[in-house]
Amino acid sequence: LSCACTSKPPPTLHVKAVTPCADSIGGTFEGVEYALAPVRGDKQLGIACYDPIRIEDISKDFSAHLDAERGVMIINVQGHGAVTYSIQSAREVSK
Repeated sequence: LSCACTSKPPPTLHVKAVTPCADSIGGTFEGVEYALAPVRGDKQLGIACYDPIRIEDISKDFSAHLDAERGVMIINVQGHGAVTYSIQSAREVSK
């Protein structure tokens, strides 16, 4: 028994901009450009600059999941696990 199925790689967020300590990043995900801000949990409230995705991560791809219903994107960030970002804005990228 064999399967000629091809598993589709998980969608990724391509990071295009990071504003350190301003809690915002910009990137493209499935043809849409997003401005995102990390959702701070109780553990991060006392951290002045909570930047799971840093300036060194510009041009990198991160596996991500869009939850449009909740207005968030969950991004897998090495060293931080699944980090929830709130969607600040979104616009279609012209081709």
